[in-house]
Amino acid sequence: MNNKGFISSTHERERDKSLPQYVLPIFPALAILTGQTIGIRFNDPANKEKWILYLPWSITLALILYFLLGWGWPQLLPNEIRLAVSQQVAPVTIYGAVISGIYESYLFGMIRGIWRDAGAAYLCACIGTALFLLLSGQTVQAASFHRAAKTLTEESAPLIAPDDQIVFYAT
Repeated sequence: MNNKGFISSTHERERDKSLPQYVLPIFPALAILTGQTIGIRFNDPANKEKWILYLPWSITLALILYFLLGWGWPQLLPNEIRLAVSQQVAPVTIYGAVISGIYESYLFGMIRGIWRDAGAAYLCACIGTALFLLLSGQTVQAASFHRAAKTLTEESAPLIAPDDQIVFYAT
């Protein structure tokens, strides 16, 4: 069975389940296939179109740039995160500079021929992603702090059915 058949059969089998979280077994297979495809594409010397591999990096940097532009022009940001982004401008700037420096050092090394294998690209991608997740966590935490519990409760209460099981932690 080829890889596409595996994903399709897994998805078809899991679609019959009544709970939506049963689709989760498809994600490890997709991660493996994606990693294999990126590895093959990156290590193939005949492949000149490696720019698509840098697309996740550009998306990360574009979001950081969006936050910085939103600090200068708050109307660009949604109301829910305006205050959080304005309070987090220093971490956004620092994380953005560090992530940009990591990506630029890799590109500089790639142009100069210092890194010929994919190990440096994976390392830079992992470090950049980890830093971005830390930044996202700080921004979300700051945005969550300013949300009123009452409005959150009023919006989520209609979504709770009588047969739902609810657990409250740290109360």
